[in-house]
Amino acid sequence: MATKQLRLEVAQLTDVGRRREHNEDNMAYVIPKDPQVMAKKGALFIVADGMGGHAAGEVASEIAVDTVSNVYYQDDSDDVAYSLLHAIKRANALIHQRAAENMLRSGMGTTCVAAVLRGNMAYIANVGDSRAYLVRDGQVKQVSQDHSWVAEQVRAGLLTEDQARTHAQRNVITRCLGTQADVEIDVFPEQLEDKDALVFCTDGLSGLVSDDEIRRIVDQSGPQDSVYHLVQRANENGGPDNITAIVVSVQETGWEPPNVRRPVPVGGREVGEDTASLGSPGSSPTTVPSAVIGDGSAPSSSMRFSSGPLTHDDIDTAPQPVLVPQRRSRSRLFYPMLALLALLILATVGGGIYIFLQFNSGISVAAQVKNAQDSMSHANKVISNNPSAALADLANAQKSLRTLQQNSTLTNDQHTTVSNLEGNLTRSVQTAIANYNNQSSIALLCPSNATTNAINDGTTGTQAKTIVQVKGKRALQLYALGMDNKLYQVKNNSLFFVPVPLTADTKVLDIASNGSQLVLLTNVKQHLYARPAVA
Repeated sequence: MATKQLRLEVAQLTDVGRRREHNEDNMAYVIPKDPQVMAKKGALFIVADGMGGHAAGEVASEIAVDTVSNVYYQDDSDDVAYSLLHAIKRANALIHQRAAENMLRSGMGTTCVAAVLRGNMAYIANVGDSRAYLVRDGQVKQVSQDHSWVAEQVRAGLLTEDQARTHAQRNVITRCLGTQADVEIDVFPEQLEDKDALVFCTDGLSGLVSDDEIRRIVDQSGPQDSVYHLVQRANENGGPDNITAIVVSVQETGWEPPNVRRPVPVGGREVGEDTASLGSPGSSPTTVPSAVIGDGSAPSSSMRFSSGPLTHDDIDTAPQPVLVPQRRSRSRLFYPMLALLALLILATVGGGIYIFLQFNSGISVAAQVKNAQDSMSHANKVISNNPSAALADLANAQKSLRTLQQNSTLTNDQHTTVSNLEGNLTRSVQTAIANYNNQSSIALLCPSNATTNAINDGTTGTQAKTIVQVKGKRALQLYALGMDNKLYQVKNNSLFFVPVPLTADTKVLDIASNGSQLVLLTNVKQHLYARPAVA
């Protein structure tokens, strides 16, 4: 019997965006080479947006893409919706299990939008806010439903689409794979027509590019140019998130098999390399013929399924890959042991650094002490004949001792040594200064045993900061400049205010004497007031 073949053109592209350092999105498509497998199972397309940080989100999305791509074709059932549901259930269970095995990946998850195109039907399943669009006859329709907080508010009539697009909680999703053992999966059967286009994307694209702009870009060019321009447009609008898109152009629809098998227990047959090819990022547009046997249709309403927890046997018997080998699961103790080893290495290195610094500190203290001792010893040798050189050596010793005083790691013995050196330094400096004054014939104007008296009678409320002597007719007179910038006469260690014949707010800045006259420097420009001494 003659068959009508499903012909597709496909392109996909992912980009890290302009603000993220890592790409946590993943995508793939599987197109069987065997016409019989294509007629029975169709072509699979999947996009996943991981979450939980680079160490977890990328892993979750990769598990989802690999598991769904492999498990779907290992299922013998020709019921597309059932097989797709089972594959996504398996991905949810594996992500949840991997998160439980490693505390660093606790809470990791991923969105997932997957579609199988067979004959003239598309079966689209989604969990989260990654989207599937259908572009037909100049119109665009979002087939999937977002599982996000703002989407639920829109469906409830509490928010508009425009409000949801800019809402602060627009990135809060209510469903994803991996965070729970149970997850609800929506499946949307959609009948295809010739020249239809399907777009599968993460919210890094749909959140930045409007539905109408997606339609315009897809209508204007083929899949390869479309994915490029879609990603480019999202980046032009800011690119705050990873951006991923798959564009599928239906060149010609096929026929659905006439005797489609209903859901049956999962078989588990492998699909060999001669029967399937796995699309990868960077793949060129692909046109794939597929054998079909019949025709069929289905409504475009949503069918919702709950995954339910898989049995222990289901988790242990993970699917074998089509092309890419599965990563070997690590022991639960692997990462804790790795963390413990890292801490041990850090402790060893830190201890070594501490010992090294303590050793060097000890060497530094000993060197500073020896330098001070050597400088003081040389100063004492020349302190009688060359006190200037002795003072220079003593200054060097003082510098070394000041450095030691700032060292907080000195031991008690070292503190005692430094204190003794400081005492010897003080005595040596006094001796050197005395010898220098003696050799230079310098006499102290105020001997150390002179008595001092404060010049203030307690009534002026100030003290003298400058005193000058002026020779009067009968005796010497003392004048003082007070701390309040007023002029006072000193009598019997007391200050007596002397009015200055200028303005009331005049301040005396300084005073001096030429012997017989008192000279005042005031804050009044071009005025110098000379006060003659009084008898």
